Amino acid sequence: MSNQIVVKLALILSPIFFRESIYKSFITYRIERQRGFLPTIDAALENRILAHAEINDRRLISREAIIHSALKITADVLTFDGNLTDKTDPLSIWQAETVNSTGFATFFTAVAQYLIQKNGLSSRYICQQYVSERRQNGTNLHDRYLSPYGNSPFNNQRDIVAILDLKTGEKRFVDPTIFEQFSIINIKVEGEQDPSVWKASAQVSER
Repeated sequence: MSNQIVVKLALILSPIFFRESIYKSFITYRIERQRGFLPTIDAALENRILAHAEINDRRLISREAIIHSALKITADVLTFDGNLTDKTDPLSIWQAETVNSTGFATFFTAVAQYLIQKNGLSSRYICQQYVSERRQNGTNLHDRYLSPYGNSPFNNQRDIVAILDLKTGEKRFVDPTIFEQFSIINIKVEGEQDPSVWKASAQVSER
């Protein structure tokens, strides 16, 4: 294979294999406020989730496995639309199918927290949903007059979710909408809260 072909393939494949790094180098998230609710899964929705191929009655023993499974389930059942009204009930979100970023984050939070509980990890991990502001080189992407995306749904307000390790205090942030669109798992977040705040406010109902 000639060097020219190798270079062309590299240029074509780089955005695919390094899209997460590229995205994080351009886009950062600044937390504005914390959502004041923790969505839960009811029995009807639980059966639908357990029937999903991503679960397959297997035990998920790591935070990474839970994050990936919850992201995959969310992306499989929902479609993004930045213009729809917010929904806070996971079953209603499932039935609507097409929702905004708040619906995506709420549904992911409910699924991830359910999987955490189901796999006996409630004392180790908790989920929390945030309203965030996305920025590109200092520009607020939610300002339709300043954003390079204009009035596109892409620059609407964005909800993200953190999965906190209560033992180490380390947090993993995800944007379920971006995963559905570009299969990007990890995002870059500014202004994280102190872990002690999370531990004091962690109220997860066991089912």
